[in-house]
Amino acid sequence: MATSISLFTLKPDDDEFDYHVNRMCIVCNESLFRSAKKKELYRYIRSRGFSSAIPRHVWYPDGLTLLHGKDHSKKVSAEGKHALKDKTIADVCEALIGASLLTGGPEHRFDMAVKAVSAIVDDKGHDVSCWKEYQDLYSLPRYQVQMPDGFDLDLAKKVEGKLGYHFRYPRLLRSAFTHPSFPFAWANVPCYQRLEFLGDSLHDMVCVEDLFDRFPDRDPQWLTEHKMAMVSNNFLGALAVKLGLHRHLRHFSNPLQSQITHYADDTQTAENESEGAVDYWVSIKDPPKCLSDMIEAYLGAIFVDSGFDFGVVEDFYRRFVKPYFYDMAIYDTFANKHPTTFLHNKLTHEYGCMNYCLKAGEVPDANGVTGEILAAVIAHNEAIAQGTSLSSRSAKVKASERALGVLDGVLPWEFRERFGCNC
Repeated sequence: MATSISLFTLKPDDDEFDYHVNRMCIVCNESLFRSAKKKELYRYIRSRGFSSAIPRHVWYPDGLTLLHGKDHSKKVSAEGKHALKDKTIADVCEALIGASLLTGGPEHRFDMAVKAVSAIVDDKGHDVSCWKEYQDLYSLPRYQVQMPDGFDLDLAKKVEGKLGYHFRYPRLLRSAFTHPSFPFAWANVPCYQRLEFLGDSLHDMVCVEDLFDRFPDRDPQWLTEHKMAMVSNNFLGALAVKLGLHRHLRHFSNPLQSQITHYADDTQTAENESEGAVDYWVSIKDPPKCLSDMIEAYLGAIFVDSGFDFGVVEDFYRRFVKPYFYDMAIYDTFANKHPTTFLHNKLTHEYGCMNYCLKAGEVPDANGVTGEILAAVIAHNEAIAQGTSLSSRSAKVKASERALGVLDGVLPWEFRERFGCNC
C-alpha cells in the first residue's frame, strides 16, 4: 500500500500500467534482497536455534572483546555460518515492515510502517518518513478542484445517499465512475484507472489488517487464501451491484452495457434465491471487470477526497464488506478454485515438485517501449506455460490456467520424466 500511495502522489501523469511496473520494480524480491544485502541485514537473521556443538556459555554477541578465558570465536564462527536464499532475506524485509506496523500502536502504526518501508526499499519512489508526507506530496490536479457541474453534484448526492460519504470534490467521484471507453472530450475528467490502482492497494490493506487481527493463530497461507475471496473480482463485482453502483458507470460501449445488465440480473436472482446466505456471489459467473474496478476506484476517490484519511476506507470496509466475511469458514474452498493456488497444490502435493516458480516481467515492444506483462510457470528451468496481460496479477492467472491445461492428465512419473524432476 505504501509504495502505491507514494507512486500515486509522485507521478500524477503515469497510467495504471506504469504504476504496476514501477511498484513491481520497487517491491520485488530481487530489489528487497539487494537493499537488505546493502544494509547487511543478513547478519541478524537466525535460521536455526543454538547448536548443541556450541554451548551457550561460549557464545557472545558481536562487538564484545574477550578479556579473560579461552577464545572460542573461531569455532563459533565456523558453526554459525548458514546459507540463506534471496527470497528468505526478502521475506525478512517484509516481516520487518509488518513488525513496524504492529509496533506503532493504533494511532501511529502507519508512521512507523512508512518509515520502515523507506528504509528497506531504499528507492526514490518511496522516500517519506511519516504518513502526513503523502498528502504533502500530492498536488491537487486541475480537474479535481474545478467547479462541479449539475451532473457532478447530482451523482455525488445519489452516491452519498447510498454509501454515506460526502465528497468535498465531487469531480473525483465522477472520475471514479468513468470507464476508459468514455471519450475524454465528453468526460473532462480522467478515467478511473489511476484511482483504481490506489484503491486496490487500500482495499487489500484493510482486508489484511482485519484478518491478521481476527485470526492470530492462522498461518500465512490460510490468511492469503482467505483474503483472495475478499479482494476477488467476483465479490467486488457482486458488491457493486448490491450497492447499485453499476447504474452510475459512464462508458461508451453497447456490448459492455449488455454484459453489465445480464450480470446484474444474475446477481440479483442468486441473492433472492440464497435464503440469506452471504456467499451467494460465489456461484455467479465472472462479472465484467469494470464493476470491481468501480469499487476500488471509489475507495481511491474517498481516500484522496478526505485528505488521505485511511479511516474512511476502514469505515467502508466495516459497513459494506465485512458483513460478508464474519464467518470465514464458508470460504475455505474458495482459494482452491483459484488457478494459481490450484496449480501450486498440484505441483507440490500431486507431483512432489519443489523446484518451480511463477515469474512475471515487462516485455518491451519492437521500439523498446514497455508493452504487456509476461508471466511464465517454470519447473526445473523449463517453461510449462506462459500468459500475457496488462497487469502482473492477470498475467499470472492466465499462465497458471494454461499450465493446468498442459498438466491435465499428466501422471507423476510422466511429469518427473518430462521436466527432469528429482525432488
